[in-house]
Amino acid sequence: MPNQPRRAAGGGTTARQLNFHQLYIFQMVANHLSFSRAAEAMEITQPAVSIQVQELEKFLGITLFHRRPRGLRITEAGDAVLAYSQQIFALSNQLVDTVQELEDLQSGHLLLGASTTPGEYVLPSIVGRFRQLYPGIHVELVIGNTRNIIQRILDRDMDLGMVGDHVEEFSNELEM
Repeated sequence: MPNQPRRAAGGGTTARQLNFHQLYIFQMVANHLSFSRAAEAMEITQPAVSIQVQELEKFLGITLFHRRPRGLRITEAGDAVLAYSQQIFALSNQLVDTVQELEDLQSGHLLLGASTTPGEYVLPSIVGRFRQLYPGIHVELVIGNTRNIIQRILDRDMDLGMVGDHVEEFSNELEM
């Protein structure tokens, strides 16, 4: 688990967590099979890249690259770390995209409740227009009796409700 302490070599735990910046730098080195080309691509110095990869190796307790005079070769453990790092960054990108879509009303779910009259005569055209404007939002319209709709709104079981009657017992809890 990402927020769980990592087991230290001596059996205890340490509060350190995986450094995603180091993981990104490792991924760049693995893609270029060169510290200097990765540094150039990221516009940082080669020693900075080397230090970050060494720190990641130290943290993980493994060797990520075979360093040879003729260049780098990724180790078997490095291949495994690379595969996970690609998944991590793909999920990170999906997270950012999903949040942006929700913010831009490109995706999501809207649960509307209505009593019979507004649910059958008022909201269908409004919901239809909303769906045209925001096709990525799934809109569900639930029609029920006034008390049931109001109670579901109060229970936060629905996002929005519209009823035709005024119910005095709920008047202090709802915006009209």
